[in-house]
Amino acid sequence: LARIGGDEFVVLVELIKEPDEVENLKNRITQAIRQPFIIMDTRIEIDVSIGISFYPEDGDTVNELIKKADQSMYNAKTARARQGTSEPVSLLSCRRKTVSGN
Repeated sequence: LARIGGDEFVVLVELIKEPDEVENLKNRITQAIRQPFIIMDTRIEIDVSIGISFYPEDGDTVNELIKKADQSMYNAKTARARQGTSEPVSLLSCRRKTVSGN
């Protein structure tokens, strides 16, 4: 896990044998991040958008893989917005969004 920008993180996973492994990891990360917490009587919820890329199918360099994951994340966010749902859709590049409420 590495922070590459303000609210951008990269998770590098090696030795993936089945696509389901990535999906399971994506779901575990999403569930962990989406756990609400309370600060000074305010409920805080964090949402996450996740883009996935695979080596070597999506690129041969780190920059290519991050770019592909970023495109995947953007496409997932766009599709989610069109469907009117806030469920994360699509593991390499992650952006978080903080939502506060009572």
